[in-house]
Amino acid sequence: MTGTPARSPRTNRPTRRTRPTTRRDHITEVRPLTALDGRPLTLVHVQGRHPPTRGPVIVVHGAGVRAELFRPPLPRTFVDALLDDGWDVWLLNWRASIDLDPVPWTLDQAAAYDHPAAVAHVLDATGADRLKAVVHCQGSTSFTMAMAAGLLPEVDTVVSNAVSLHPVVPRLSTFKIGYLAPLISRVTPCLADSRRRTFDFLQRHRPGRDSLHVLPGYGHLDVFLGRRAATETCPLILEELAR
Repeated sequence: MTGTPARSPRTNRPTRRTRPTTRRDHITEVRPLTALDGRPLTLVHVQGRHPPTRGPVIVVHGAGVRAELFRPPLPRTFVDALLDDGWDVWLLNWRASIDLDPVPWTLDQAAAYDHPAAVAHVLDATGADRLKAVVHCQGSTSFTMAMAAGLLPEVDTVVSNAVSLHPVVPRLSTFKIGYLAPLISRVTPCLADSRRRTFDFLQRHRPGRDSLHVLPGYGHLDVFLGRRAATETCPLILEELAR
C-alpha cells in the first residue's frame, strides 16, 4: 500500500459519534457519469448520518469487480470508516466494473477517459478544488498512470493498494497464466514488488514526500476485507489521507 500525502494539517477532525456507522446509516445516490470517450460509467455517492467535515475522497476498485467491493455485508467496512472520519465518499464504477455492460478496455483508456471524468464530476458536485483518492489493483494502475501523465492535477493524495505504476508479474503467476489458466479459476499473488518499485521511483523524483507500507500476512483484498482490516488497515489508510 503506497500513500502519497498532501501537506495539509489535520485540523478538521470530525466530532465524536454516538456509535460507529454501519451500512444501514448510508445515504446512497448512484450518479450516471460519461467518460471522456462517451463510455457510460457511474459514481456512487455515499454519506452517513452526519454531513461530511472533510473534503471528497474517490475510491476506485480493480478489474472484474465493482464499487460495492468497499462496503460488503460485514459488520464494519472501509466506507464506514471513511464516513466516521468525516469524508465525503465517492465510489467509482469505471469501465472494468461488473455493474456496467461488459466492453473491451485497456488501462490507457481508463487513465485517459474514466478517471479524469470522475474527478471533474466530483469536484463540480462538491464545489471542492482538490480531492483525495484510494485506489486498488488495476484501478490503482490506471489511476496512477493518469496521475503520472498530469491528467489529475486536482488530486493531492493517493493511497494505492496491491499494484501501482510498475506492475510486476511473479514467475509463478506467469506459469499459471501460460499453462494452467484453463484449470485455475482464481489467482491472488502478492504484488509487493510493484509497490516497492513505484515507491523507489517516487523517491527519486520527489524524495521524502511519499510513504510505503508493506503489510505482512495480508493478501490482495485483505486490506479492505480481511478479518483485521477494520482495526489494522483502515486506520492506516485514514492516517495517510489526513496527512
